Amino acid sequence: MKWWEDKKHIFAREKIRLNIQWESNDFEFFIRKELLWLSGTIYLPTKIGGSIKFPFELKYPQNYPFSIPYIYPKGREKDWVGNHQFISTAFCLDIRDKTWNSSLSAVDIIKSLEKLLLAAIDMIENKTGKLDVYEEVEPTKLDITKRIIRCIVPFPLPLPKDSTIGKFDYFSPMGESRIIVSPILPVEKPNEDYLKKIIESEYLKIWGINLFFSKNVGTWIKASQNHLNTIVFIEDLNKFVEFLNNQQILTVKEAQEKIEKDKTEHVVFITDNKAELYAKINHKDSKVEYFGCYNPDLTQLNSRTPDFKKTTLISKKKVAIIGCGSSGSVIAEEFVKSGISELTLIDDDYLTVENVIRHTCGLEDVGLKKTQALKNKLQRINPFIKVDCIETKIITIPSHVSEIIKSADIIVNATAEIEEVINEFCWLYKIPSLHSKVYPLGYGGEIIRIIPDITPCFECVNNKLSRILETQDGFNDTPETKFIDYNETEEGEILPTPALSIDAKYISLFTVKMALEILLSENLEVFKSKPNIILWGNEKKWIFKEEFECIKVDTTGFKSYSNCFVCFGNEQIENELGLTEQEILNFANDSILKNDED
Repeated sequence: MKWWEDKKHIFAREKIRLNIQWESNDFEFFIRKELLWLSGTIYLPTKIGGSIKFPFELKYPQNYPFSIPYIYPKGREKDWVGNHQFISTAFCLDIRDKTWNSSLSAVDIIKSLEKLLLAAIDMIENKTGKLDVYEEVEPTKLDITKRIIRCIVPFPLPLPKDSTIGKFDYFSPMGESRIIVSPILPVEKPNEDYLKKIIESEYLKIWGINLFFSKNVGTWIKASQNHLNTIVFIEDLNKFVEFLNNQQILTVKEAQEKIEKDKTEHVVFITDNKAELYAKINHKDSKVEYFGCYNPDLTQLNSRTPDFKKTTLISKKKVAIIGCGSSGSVIAEEFVKSGISELTLIDDDYLTVENVIRHTCGLEDVGLKKTQALKNKLQRINPFIKVDCIETKIITIPSHVSEIIKSADIIVNATAEIEEVINEFCWLYKIPSLHSKVYPLGYGGEIIRIIPDITPCFECVNNKLSRILETQDGFNDTPETKFIDYNETEEGEILPTPALSIDAKYISLFTVKMALEILLSENLEVFKSKPNIILWGNEKKWIFKEEFECIKVDTTGFKSYSNCFVCFGNEQIENELGLTEQEILNFANDSILKNDED
């Protein structure tokens, strides 16, 4: 049974659509060399009246309608719009790879051809110039092969300049879809620079050191582009070796030693020091299968970020994140993906199994400090970033922590605690800060953005926010929470853990977005008129009237409290006590500090 006989409905639809579009036509299906074709004629009107006949043939691919038919002129070759035909004379129509889908049919192909031919007639009759129609080069077998790729990750060791063939170690962390290769070089005593290059490699940071413990061996071969264009047609292993020998790429003896003796499965062809073609050898059936090579270029990490100027600006910013749990880990990850290249992570806790279900890190990181686990994750996203880990619990900010984070461009508090400590520190060093909090059981959360000398401090803002919320309907209907001691066995209902992953992520993403606004701003004065508080509700609870409700609190009228120590500092204390600065210092020296010394 031929493949098209299993698709009778498809071709019945095809014939009906053709009949509807062209009531009188000579379209016919026929078979040639085990292939299904459609023949017909297009009639094109001219300015002087009458029409021009354009006979054609359309070849159906075996997986039609999921692949696109090719259409060929019959008898006219390249007399018509030659620039829009492949070497094989098939047309490169704009209905092809760009827009084709299985709901289309031969009707769409033929109509597209009609449009192209009418444009050609207009160009000839009116001399309108070059046709504005999609063009492409006919794909070669190598081009088609490269669409099915294997990711070849080159290890940072150069290939010998005077060799055309050699072996490489490899391991496949994801089956055969990715092969991490390292050339075996004739280095008897690796020097310090050689080892340093391996250890500092960005590839090592991402894919680890498994390669050093791998016993798998493959073969790399240097070849030209012309060689590859021919090699992809050779599927028989013996003919494969014969071709390499005839082209003086590989001798029969080398093939026996490097491929046949060890039953080598993986061969990578290299042109201009870049892996181009990957060959999988099946020794049992003496067959060769080919795939294209994808060579990761880590310099392209930010190539799809639309604004280069902003990307450059953001890459120079430094961010400190206090708290590396379910919220802080997502915040850190999104900062890195936004282009931040220097982070400080602060947390004293370990990543445990029960953390993983809400954390951006996985089971492979269990047992590490959360800061270290997160650093590993971030450098697997971008190995070029700088990450400082401070493994301490912040109750106060000690001097060694202060020295590191006082140069930060922004500080994010992802602990839902110690806001006052961070508030005072950030105000002292004029550092913008964000305080991100998820409500118990994850029904919502809030973000408060503080910018010294632009907004009041956190304590003033939070106090005013509380006053506003007290006036809202539903304020007193706070969802009940039950605190559970997980260290004790207790019968009864176990409530969901606060800050479920998806609920925490909403708040984390809002936090990063609000932080990026600051980091990309050329004038912080604009934040005086922006809402610097966002309340987010996932459910109809508390003050939220709808599911997925975002409340932006207008902070334009927020002012510092006159007795705020953070906003007004020593001046506030002097006014409160009615003493001068020197009188207060003398009092401290004579009384407090003196007693402390005693």
